[in-house]
Amino acid sequence: MVDQLQDSLSNKTYRSHKLNLNTGLAITKKTNLSLTANVLKSFEKNDPAGKSLLAYNAFGTLQSPGWGMTFRVENGPFYYTEIRTEALTGYRNNRVQVSPYGEFKIFKSLLSGRLELNYLKDLQNETDNYLALLDLNLDLRKQGLSIRFYGSQDLTRKDAFNSMNVSIRKSLTLPLLGLQRYQDLKVVLFKDQNNNDVFDTGDEPIQNASILIGSQHFTTNKLGEARYKNINKGEYYVQLGQLNNIKGWITKADFQPLVKVDKSQELYVAFQKSKFLTGRLNLVKDPFSKLQFNPANIRITAIGSNGTNYTTLTDEQGNFLMNVPEDVYTVQINTAVFTVDFRVLQENFQADLKGKADETIVFEIREKRRQINIRKPGQ
Repeated sequence: MVDQLQDSLSNKTYRSHKLNLNTGLAITKKTNLSLTANVLKSFEKNDPAGKSLLAYNAFGTLQSPGWGMTFRVENGPFYYTEIRTEALTGYRNNRVQVSPYGEFKIFKSLLSGRLELNYLKDLQNETDNYLALLDLNLDLRKQGLSIRFYGSQDLTRKDAFNSMNVSIRKSLTLPLLGLQRYQDLKVVLFKDQNNNDVFDTGDEPIQNASILIGSQHFTTNKLGEARYKNINKGEYYVQLGQLNNIKGWITKADFQPLVKVDKSQELYVAFQKSKFLTGRLNLVKDPFSKLQFNPANIRITAIGSNGTNYTTLTDEQGNFLMNVPEDVYTVQINTAVFTVDFRVLQENFQADLKGKADETIVFEIREKRRQINIRKPGQ
């Protein structure tokens, strides 16, 4: 229950009783439907026995990667001006809107776009309106530059106002002199060949490595450096989760990802030689079954002798790789994501990486076979 009032000096107060329903449905793993519906009964607060205005609306979204549709149905007033207008003039909102759209991301999400078509039918005035919307975004992160093209085209009226707009944003990261002091953080990644925790002669810089400092993406240069310039004092996480492709090297155990920046400073991240675990999922299916099994994004965990955990996810083909220090590991697969139709033949393996450089683990996934009962006549 809510009271609505726009102008306390001259307008009347309307009381509204509202019932709301929200629901969602997962149609497939990647397709979802959300729906919201409302019913509203409004009347003048000082005249509860007077005329009541009943309204309802429903709106929702059907969404899947690359495409979707929004829709809306309205009948009756929901907001103060709409309630007041119907009470005074009898005009009632009654319209239907359907908006299918398509989206895309290409060139590693550097270019993204959305094309949408809005159809609006005003049942009160018996009019139809079609409007096309285009939104293109070019995001050049390394250059700190983003360019956006967006516009609309009315497909119903020839005399309509159509538009195309362009916006350009450039991040200059310049300090405001005299107002606030800024700092620089330089992160240097290197392979510590002689294992002395110092970047010295013989050590190799790790170049073209993608890292995160705070929420910003960086790529190290030929010297293994990533520079975050003109930043505020505070704490910043240095995330190296995208460096799994450095096979045979791993950050040392004393590496602390949280850096407190109170002045301009340098952070040297030493990588030590490591062992590596590789493996895959081997799927054994029932030849008569049509069930599908997705081998991607299944968590694999390696537990060291001291209880330290290392985790990774399988790729689209069910393969995995992780760099780990020298130790004896228990390697296990997350079985909680499997349905009753598939089971893991062996959930845990031992991997001794003290005497060798690598180990390959194969998890066999078997589909549950269907039983067919054949009865003879008369049984």
